[in-house]
Amino acid sequence: TKDQHAFELMEQSLKSEIKHATEEADEAKGGIAKAGEAKSTAEGELAVTTKDLAADVQSLADIHHQCMSRAEDFEAETKSRGE
Repeated sequence: TKDQHAFELMEQSLKSEIKHATEEADEAKGGIAKAGEAKSTAEGELAVTTKDLAADVQSLADIHHQCMSRAEDFEAETKSRGE
């Protein structure tokens, strides 16, 4: 009976540990799923942002080229007036 009682206590303790470990594992799996969703969303946003950045860099290069051309034209016109 003493051994029986000790066995029952050990059994209850192990069942409790298993229950808590299972709950923690389920919680971790939920966190992993949420992190996966967040990662997918962030990757999608990164792709869009990268595309927008490339377009903006190209626009900047085009505007810079136009500005330099106009500055050269202005300089040439100003120089020809002075001659």
